[in-house]
Amino acid sequence: MQRRTKNCLVLIISLLSICFLHNISYGQPREILKFEADDTIEEIRGKIEHNGYNFTVDHNWVYDMPTEAKETFFRRRLPLSPRDDHFSDEIGPLAAVHLDRQLPSSFDWRNHNGHSCIGPIRDQGSCGSCYAFAACAAAEGTYNWANGLYDANCVDFSESYIIWCLGRLLEYNSHFFGCWGADYDYYELEALTVKGITSESDFPYTTSDPGSCTHWENPTTTFQSWHRITCNDIEAIKTAIMTYGVVDAAVFVTSAFQAYESRVYEDSNTSCSSDPCYYTPTNHAIALVGWDDNPPEGGGGCWILRNSWGTEWGEFGYMRIRYTSALVACEATYLVYALAPIITTGTATSVMYDSATLNGTVNPNNSSAAYYFEYGKTTDYGSTTTSQNAGSGGDNVLVSAGIDGLTANTTYHCRLISENKFGVTYGGDKTFNTPSAPPTATTGSATSVAYTSATLDGTVNPNTESTTYYFEYGKTTDYGSTTTSQNAGSGTDDVSVTAEISGFSSSTTYHFRLVATSSAGTTNGDDKTFTTSSGGGGGGCFIATAVYGSPMHPHVEALREFRDRYLLATTPGKEFVEFYYNCSPPISDFIAKHNFLKVMVRCSLLPIAGFCYASLHFGMTNAGIILFLVFVLSVIFFRAFLKTLYSRK
Repeated sequence: MQRRTKNCLVLIISLLSICFLHNISYGQPREILKFEADDTIEEIRGKIEHNGYNFTVDHNWVYDMPTEAKETFFRRRLPLSPRDDHFSDEIGPLAAVHLDRQLPSSFDWRNHNGHSCIGPIRDQGSCGSCYAFAACAAAEGTYNWANGLYDANCVDFSESYIIWCLGRLLEYNSHFFGCWGADYDYYELEALTVKGITSESDFPYTTSDPGSCTHWENPTTTFQSWHRITCNDIEAIKTAIMTYGVVDAAVFVTSAFQAYESRVYEDSNTSCSSDPCYYTPTNHAIALVGWDDNPPEGGGGCWILRNSWGTEWGEFGYMRIRYTSALVACEATYLVYALAPIITTGTATSVMYDSATLNGTVNPNNSSAAYYFEYGKTTDYGSTTTSQNAGSGGDNVLVSAGIDGLTANTTYHCRLISENKFGVTYGGDKTFNTPSAPPTATTGSATSVAYTSATLDGTVNPNTESTTYYFEYGKTTDYGSTTTSQNAGSGTDDVSVTAEISGFSSSTTYHFRLVATSSAGTTNGDDKTFTTSSGGGGGGCFIATAVYGSPMHPHVEALREFRDRYLLATTPGKEFVEFYYNCSPPISDFIAKHNFLKVMVRCSLLPIAGFCYASLHFGMTNAGIILFLVFVLSVIFFRAFLKTLYSRK
């Protein structure tokens, strides 16, 4: 009984303990224990476990360094006189790249397309010269990438030139020198853009002050510029690494950082708390050569940090560190050896309702650059022109691209984009408006074609603008005659249109086309032809049948001209002509079978042809007078002839 009671008490106490521990673990946030300077390895490991971190530590030469030596070893500091020029907060050319560039989930300059663009790990020894090693790592990675150097061909710059030559110059001496460290203003990078740097082979690394610099005549490499990266802007730091090369940065080294052995380091020093933020206290300069968003250990992304403590420290001289741990993202900077293109989106020209020409300027920045335009109805664009080559010079190049298939009466957005190996540059957004489309005009066919008339048809689409139309017609493509202008409305559908025309010559080919006009422009339809009915050689016009092949045939033209000028100019005349042509075919067929009828028609046409000829040359009134006089004279002559004839009898 006592044993059972004891077991129950043990069970109750165990349950209470589990609940208590559960409340500690899940009911309240876990207190993060900070790493202290005098932590032992065992204490560091205990804090790692307590904090839920996942990296290992052990003794190494830096961790085991005496406290007094560490005070001179970690010598990064605030500047005596903080600089106030634009390098203090200017992100530089990265601003035009990092918001749009697509970044992979991992990147590493130690293995870029199967090659390393950074040399082997270096060891600064006990000298507080980390600033020179971080600057050289950034310079080497940037230069190698810019010049396509890798593996055994990687450049190796001289840290000693920075610490013992550049550091002696008056303009830099208060900011960095020798083994006495450097301040937060990165004048060591500034010196690389003004004085340049020589190679390791010209001035090998030494921790001993030579007393003076004897290497001023050595060949040097000068960089174009250096720039800060916005504090804790992880995407911008990634883009700078991928676009320009290795990044120079700084960290706050704790006891755990010193003792780091492997896996992904992290601590609670993540906030860039100073003003400006890049003056947040740090004590060691390093370089970043890549990143991994999904390390095998999990827990979030990490940088690939390059240190200068030899290959016995960390993962063969490298550390994987969470993106904001140890203040690593507070003071990142990058060098520029060559730049991404400089571009300007211009104004669209030759803007039509369905096409335009996009324009701009590209400065390739001395590296082969390509360009193209994006365009669309919104700033999402959606369409691009074909990529073109802008050359590899250092001057502005005028570029353009024609686009078509646009929608009429619409606002379009466009921008120029150019890329070289150092980055992509996006031009500013520009807009242009396409005008309304002119109407469409489709010439149809000629129907009801008779000897002197026809009906012309076609279709017109006003395309939203008030539109009128007419037909042009004539014996050539110069046309010469038009129908009366008519209204086709202002809709968006095809409208069928027609026009009845008369006054044609028989047996004649005519050209015609439909013309549509609105405020957006004029559209000419295609040229079409038709041929009026013929009356010659049997069938059709009986006059033509009667005179066909006779000496009188050429004089029938006077009858046609008289018809066109006088008869078709009046309604009665038109009706007479139509009546004549409607009745003529059967008469023509009958005359064609009897030659004597042809002779009679020819004789009867003589005075009519004469009258028509006189009308065309002297006017109808005068022709009537002439005909009357001829008739009177003929009567007088005929009577005189008869009288003479009877007097002889």
